[in-house]
Amino acid sequence: MSFIEQEVKRIFCESEQQRQIKINFDGGDLSSDAGLLLIKEFISKLGIDKLLDKTLKTNDPVFKSVLEKDALVSQPTVSRFFNRMDEDTLNQFLVIDRVLRKKIYSIQMPQAVILDLDSTLLDAYGRQEGRAYNFHYQSNGYHPLVCYDGMTGDLIKIQLRDGTQYSCTEVVDFLQPVLDEYLHDYPEIPILLRGDSGFSTPDLVEAIRETLDCNLVFHGNVVSVNQMIGIMMGSIAVFGIIYYVVTLLPDGEGRR
Repeated sequence: MSFIEQEVKRIFCESEQQRQIKINFDGGDLSSDAGLLLIKEFISKLGIDKLLDKTLKTNDPVFKSVLEKDALVSQPTVSRFFNRMDEDTLNQFLVIDRVLRKKIYSIQMPQAVILDLDSTLLDAYGRQEGRAYNFHYQSNGYHPLVCYDGMTGDLIKIQLRDGTQYSCTEVVDFLQPVLDEYLHDYPEIPILLRGDSGFSTPDLVEAIRETLDCNLVFHGNVVSVNQMIGIMMGSIAVFGIIYYVVTLLPDGEGRR
């Protein structure tokens, strides 16, 4: 269990001591809606729950029970809320993430941070804007960039992209603010970057070298010299046979 999960469990249990509810992160017999209990506690700590009373319109019985409200926000109200979001709104969420991360590190500073860079597929089954077929995953959806803390599994940053984007598309703009944050806020923490070969682009390599002032080491599958010689000889033999069949045999002889 990561430090964030421990803190969520501790905060929740302190405020819900009178309830017979068990919180864990092991999967198994968890309700798909139990996460609302944690959301409720989180928004209560931020004071957001005081704003909900003015906008609650619907009557979902499960959600009303969890949040202890007489009514909940309607789907049209949620849609209007999301439609008002713009780039500034997303940047404000990133600022909130940075503040929360600083709060966590003030309690327990990590000895090192592994920035685990990856991309994944978010399946989409309708006609949503940006939904597209991704040939690598052989499925329709979005192809976001994600960055996790490789030590704890905590999500550091995610950026939505349409399904046609390659793994390394926009990766420099995505990663640079994360590197700048750690160098500015936590200069004493060693930073390691991990990613697959799809991210080893010249632009990213140059950005990392300029930001971290380091030499990069690329790890891959080790092939011995004898294996390379065998592969090269096999390739030469195959191309030689193709050349002989196509150009040297008399007309019609190569077809029999």
